[in-house]
Amino acid sequence: MLNSHSLRTKIVLVASITMVLLLSTSIGFSLWRTNQATLAGAERETSTATQLIVMSLNSYLSQRSGDVDVLSTRRVLQDAASTPEMKNVVLKEVLASYKGVYSDLLLVDAAGKLVTGVGSGTFRNSYADAEWFSEVKKKQEKHI
Repeated sequence: MLNSHSLRTKIVLVASITMVLLLSTSIGFSLWRTNQATLAGAERETSTATQLIVMSLNSYLSQRSGDVDVLSTRRVLQDAASTPEMKNVVLKEVLASYKGVYSDLLLVDAAGKLVTGVGSGTFRNSYADAEWFSEVKKKQEKHI
């Protein structure tokens, strides 16, 4: 009888340990799968958010490029006979029209010398050494 009781205890113990191991493995695997799914979802969300930001930024830059194209067609700005004061009036009108989009507008000649500028910033006499001016010059040279 004692031997039977000891065998029964061992079977219960082994079965209990086996069930605990199976349950632990099952829970661990479920947690791992949940974590993997969460990470994949977060990666998709991040990718989608990044794509939306890129699309928004591209749209914004395209609009600003269009603004410059429209502004550059103004006869007063194209005419070499127009005075800096006349050009300044046009820039003020544009700045008022695009309130909140631009804080400063400036007109620079092909050498980088400031013709006129409007806005809240401080303007330099020359922008020939400015990085953006160098980039514009490079783009213009490619189109010539």
